[in-house]
Amino acid sequence: MRRWLALALVLCLCWTAFSGLAEQLAPLKPGQPVVAPSGQVAKRISLARKKVTLGVGERFFLDPRALDRRGQETGGALSFASAKADVADVNADGVVEARKPGRTKITVRASGGVKAVCTVTVKRAPASMTVAARAPKLFVGRGTTLKVTFDKGSAAYGLAYSGYDASVVTVAENGAVKTVGPGQTAVTVTAYNGLTATCCLRVLEKGARRAVIVAHRGGAGDWPENSSRAFADATDSGANDVELDVRSTADGVQVVHHDATFVLRGRRYAVEQLTLEQLTALDEDICTLDEALRIVSDAGMGMELELKDSADPAACVKAVAAYGMEDRVCYIAFDAEKLAAVRALHPGAKVGLLFTRKPKNLEATLAALGPTVLSQQDAHLTRDDVLRWQNQGYLVGTWTVNDAEQLREWAEIGVDYITTDDPRMAVGIIDQ
Repeated sequence: MRRWLALALVLCLCWTAFSGLAEQLAPLKPGQPVVAPSGQVAKRISLARKKVTLGVGERFFLDPRALDRRGQETGGALSFASAKADVADVNADGVVEARKPGRTKITVRASGGVKAVCTVTVKRAPASMTVAARAPKLFVGRGTTLKVTFDKGSAAYGLAYSGYDASVVTVAENGAVKTVGPGQTAVTVTAYNGLTATCCLRVLEKGARRAVIVAHRGGAGDWPENSSRAFADATDSGANDVELDVRSTADGVQVVHHDATFVLRGRRYAVEQLTLEQLTALDEDICTLDEALRIVSDAGMGMELELKDSADPAACVKAVAAYGMEDRVCYIAFDAEKLAAVRALHPGAKVGLLFTRKPKNLEATLAALGPTVLSQQDAHLTRDDVLRWQNQGYLVGTWTVNDAEQLREWAEIGVDYITTDDPRMAVGIIDQ
């Protein structure tokens, strides 16, 4: 009798175990909770996001996790359902696929009736895209973020950042930028549908001067402008560069003079109609380009050489090369053809396009010329212009800034070149 009782007890235990296993292995019915194999009941479900906006055709992984009261994964099975599968559907692995513009809710359920909801908004796939750094000019130790903008009514969630120099910056999946070392690099962002956009970042050494200070016409506030005395004084002002204007004389000499004409004792003279000898007889402060280059070169400074209408690009390029100043001179002009002529003679030359108000054909000019610097008069330059052009890889300059507060503001915005008649004042502000 005892044997039969023991056998019955064993059979009963086996049946109970089998029934429990069969219950766990049975197919999950909608709304039917399943107890986790670990025996822990899910108390909540975590998702990658509770709200997400996708582009048509884009996929998104919900990354669902059933968690117990201690935040440990229970390992329980999950069920998924979309309120509007024609807008966005979800598979058994928790991968959402955007199908058409609209909005739906994806519900994830676990054992014990626990659920979580992700609201999915679907927009058109992007046809155009731009990327811009909030601060494209940085210093080592400072970071920024990249903002991606799509054409109206479209969206993309998954973005990949690539192409950048990892010795200059690193870019996280969310577009956060960390600086690594000084240099310049481009960053390319790619959307899920293959669309790409690029922006440029420039990183300066920690403690570097925030802007290049340029002595306008040698520092026109203290000495006769564009004179040897002005250039000599500029070398002691703390300025980085000297700006000057070049014209040709009747005998082909490149001289430094801003206006095409000048008045002496009631008579008007045209610079290009006089020889150098005639000019120096009339104006003892007249300075040749050679003399200016010698002063600036000996001081180890840079130069912004403005090509006026009668300036000879070939003669200027030759003079700059003779003083070994190729890397320290930026040729600037309002006339893009003058700058193109310089580039034809010296393809690696730095050139800067000058303008007061933005020309209507500016984008076409930039595409054809590819200038190093864009320099706009401070009365017309805006913060948005500065950031947009720097994101496109251009250095940005402005002139002529003689007000201390305005100069400080441009420096804080991040303008690269600030031209002033009072370089000592500017240096004192920038180096604070």
